[in-house]
Amino acid sequence: MPASVGIMRFMKALISAIKLLTIIPIDTRNRIEPGRMEWTLLCFPLVGMLLGGICAGVLWLAVRVFPPGIAAALAILALVVVTGALHVDGLADTADGLFGGATRERKLEIMRDTRVGTFGIVAIAFLLGIKVLALASVAASTKDSRRGILVLFMTPVVGRWLILLAAGVCAYAREGEGTGRAAVDAARPSHFLVWLLPAALLAWLCLGVGGLLMLAAVLAVVFAAILCVKWKLGGMTGDTLGGVCEVGEMLFLLSFFIATG
Repeated sequence: MPASVGIMRFMKALISAIKLLTIIPIDTRNRIEPGRMEWTLLCFPLVGMLLGGICAGVLWLAVRVFPPGIAAALAILALVVVTGALHVDGLADTADGLFGGATRERKLEIMRDTRVGTFGIVAIAFLLGIKVLALASVAASTKDSRRGILVLFMTPVVGRWLILLAAGVCAYAREGEGTGRAAVDAARPSHFLVWLLPAALLAWLCLGVGGLLMLAAVLAVVFAAILCVKWKLGGMTGDTLGGVCEVGEMLFLLSFFIATG
């Protein structure tokens, strides 16, 4: 394959990933080609780096004006806004379905309802609250909040990387078409494994050995959660992929205190 063709394929895949995972107005005229999804999936962690850079920049600026708690809230708000609350909405629907339905069919039916139920509201409030509190504590743990900025940069990368894990080890849970089907059908464990060494290296460069411990702890817990969802629903949906991303981000922020405790 000529280098120019490879570069063009990579750029199209990256643009597709940005379109899927953010509200950044890029290449709005063209739809994602079905055959491009496998390459698009490989770019998910790169989109995480873009999001991490944006949110880390917000935190870096905000801590110079506001206390750590407010700065952390603004950084997390920036992440929610830039992603269009896509994964937060998926988490809410997943919580409603998993805890509100008695059978697999009923759980999937509830998840398709556009209304947010009690479990969804609780899940959103708990997750965003923990994220803000954890990031505020991390940012306040060092005088220049350097570690808080690095942790926040890594957090969206880990979340999008975990989407590759969930999609790669599960089938699609619904019959017919649905949100997330193209990603789940195209995903393979290799998409996740390709990023294993880069993710570990990035964690080590940013946070040292503690970063590797954080990554390992999050992987273990999230993999167990993925198996639980697979058992209850028979696979993944677009909502559960978003839920995996959000829970993974929350756990990564919390794992900082375990790794450095």
